[in-house]
Amino acid sequence: GTTCAVAGLRRRPQEAGAGAPTWDAWVANAGDSRGLLFRPGAGGAETLVASEDHKPDRPDELARIARAGGFVSDADAARRPAAS
Repeated sequence: GTTCAVAGLRRRPQEAGAGAPTWDAWVANAGDSRGLLFRPGAGGAETLVASEDHKPDRPDELARIARAGGFVSDADAARRPAAS
């Protein structure tokens, strides 16, 4: 399947002498990709999960697929030959 994760950063405008800059971050993903952000802190870097996996067994994802007119099937079952 197709997977992708992308992120963008934008420095917020600030007045001169206002201290350390602040940033906005956007993270998007498709498929089984996951976006993570790392934020430095006093005790070391903090890891933040910035996106959710698009798994068809999640109720909200299954509902989204159905609303779009799609369906989810068991691909493993479709590949198994029928018993004779």
